[in-house]
Amino acid sequence: YCIGSVRMSTPSINLLWKLIEDKQKTIISVNDETKMTIIMILIMIYTNLRLKELHRANIDLIKLDEGIITIETIVKKGETGTVKLTIRSSEKEANSVIYWMNNWRCEQKSYKQSEIWRNITADKHYTYESCSKLIRKQMCEAGIPKGQRVTSIRAAAITKAINLGASAEQVNRWSRHADTANTVLKFYDRNNNEDIRRLIQI
Repeated sequence: YCIGSVRMSTPSINLLWKLIEDKQKTIISVNDETKMTIIMILIMIYTNLRLKELHRANIDLIKLDEGIITIETIVKKGETGTVKLTIRSSEKEANSVIYWMNNWRCEQKSYKQSEIWRNITADKHYTYESCSKLIRKQMCEAGIPKGQRVTSIRAAAITKAINLGASAEQVNRWSRHADTANTVLKFYDRNNNEDIRRLIQI
């Protein structure tokens, strides 16, 4: 992975952290659509999944009460295949996927491909394009320039991990840029990926 180009070309992820923390302070007034968008942003930050990979994912909430969700999706770029990722509760409530999921919807224990991005009460399905638009709206609200694409979230997460001391090997495995990364993730989301997730919350 070209670490130098990432370091020089991406916005600070701290802008998104600040926005999400501000939303959490007034969560009672945050609508479901915004909660859903924040969940997508957080999952992209912690897993380094592309939006398309996240949008088509199966999401298992069976262990949500234990502070764990599992995401399974198909990766079609680079070394292709099925990846299964585990996200756990964060130390900071504001940037915890588990916290936001609990405050959004948990009437089901699992969601099939793309199903979670459907508004059940309004019978509205959020397409990839509409999800991308919602994320860009939050990015603009955070102060990220309009020209930045949704993919810059992934790059910003990589940049922060590098700046905080993550090794190239750790970053490659976490972001699935190394040949070994996809092999590992097809079977199990290793603990060192969890280490990076904790690191970028700082």
